[in-house]
Amino acid sequence: MKKIAFITDGWERYVTYAWIEGYRRYTAEHPLTADLYVFHSFGNFSKDQNFNTGEYNIIQLPDLSAFDGIILDLANILNVSIKEKIIELAAKASVPVVSLMEKIPGMNFSGIDNQSAVCTLVEHLITRHHCRTINYIHGPESSYEDQQRFLAYRDTLLSYKVPFEPERVTGQNYEIETGIHAFYEFRDKGLLPDAFVCANDNIAVGVCLAAEESGYKIPDDFLITGCDNENKASFFNPRITTVGFSKAEVMYNALRLFHDIWNDKNVSDHIYAPVTHVFQESCHCTPANPADRGQYVANSIMSEVHQNDMQNWMMELDRYLLDCTSFTELAEHLHTWLSTHGCGNLSLLMNPDIFLLEKIDALAEIPDDLYLDFGYPKQMTVVYPYSGNEAGELDLSTGKLLPEVSESDIPNVYFFAPVHFREREIGYLVLENCDYLLTHQFLFETLNTFRTSIEALYGKLILRKKTGSFHSFTSTIPLQGFIIVWHMKSWRCLCLINI
Repeated sequence: MKKIAFITDGWERYVTYAWIEGYRRYTAEHPLTADLYVFHSFGNFSKDQNFNTGEYNIIQLPDLSAFDGIILDLANILNVSIKEKIIELAAKASVPVVSLMEKIPGMNFSGIDNQSAVCTLVEHLITRHHCRTINYIHGPESSYEDQQRFLAYRDTLLSYKVPFEPERVTGQNYEIETGIHAFYEFRDKGLLPDAFVCANDNIAVGVCLAAEESGYKIPDDFLITGCDNENKASFFNPRITTVGFSKAEVMYNALRLFHDIWNDKNVSDHIYAPVTHVFQESCHCTPANPADRGQYVANSIMSEVHQNDMQNWMMELDRYLLDCTSFTELAEHLHTWLSTHGCGNLSLLMNPDIFLLEKIDALAEIPDDLYLDFGYPKQMTVVYPYSGNEAGELDLSTGKLLPEVSESDIPNVYFFAPVHFREREIGYLVLENCDYLLTHQFLFETLNTFRTSIEALYGKLILRKKTGSFHSFTSTIPLQGFIIVWHMKSWRCLCLINI
């Protein structure tokens, strides 16, 4: 069984399940037996940079040279130094690397041709709708996709003898607020155009909202295009002209590249997934196959149901973990809970010094370097699955990351998530074949509930060392680098623990 390392970051609190879907489809359709080891972070949305540091520490965990191939999804990582570090680690591994959506020198590429895709949009505005002033609203300037889309906009204007005016370009990120702020900026400067070209559909929606708020009509007053063909594009009013593609197809192509490389076939160093231009009402076009808004409403209702289920599920999970008195019990309870929702095996590995806290009777002087801000100890304690009287040890220097791997002819997905107190490393959690959590977007909330529980338990263990008892009538709450321990009957603060 081959092993592929996949380093990826979430879109804020969301997982891009399409990547896993593409992997599942390729391995089901081809004679390729390769497990996928996903090293996942949620490091781009929190205002607490120490938390983000703790999330990105997961990239330090694997010895990438121990894998048969590496896949990188760096599009959502806004921290340039983190992105450069990942590229450096992958390059040093001396195994085939495929980058998704972003071309990286010396690495294979699976994505789309952004320049060609946006060029067609701008050509359409110029030749079909006779636009002469076209503004561009970009996302994060560090994004490769955004750079390619901007170059396509600029170069297409120049190729059609339409002046390129730098003052007609602005932006910030890929959120709706970027489109809102950009519209007001252009309006206040007297630079409202014939058309707006937006780096993605979120931005296009923001422009539409701000324009309507300001008394303008789309497409009567100006035209708008987006990119990525998210649901909001075809179900917005007006429907937004956009470019669609399949991320599952992008991952599928990445597996095809690996398959060819491993079979010593002469292959190109890149594969482009096909794109579809969807011309709709926002640029005065009639949709060829308009999306069913009734179905969208039905899907939205079901999405709301799933969100309510998640909130109820998290409340139950929090209650289920609340009374745990050891890290082992905490992991066991989480595994029991997840197994009822279609998840496979679970492993929890912890920094040995921190795990030792539940084994000692007196609180020793805690050294300043007990926690790591960067990397993991070479020896990790296998807290779960628990076997025998003593917790096992795992030597990371051997390249082994799991205490055991299921023997199976069916490819597995092992999902590695960091466990940390803000920037401080505690360990990592491994979930096997947790597709249910990913498809329903329950993963972040599940991990956050577990992290909160492990912080609270840590505080209780510290309290037991200090007071000699583990009061059932005390509770804890993590708070920005501290754990508050309080008496639940009198609501009196017993102590404040610096973590």
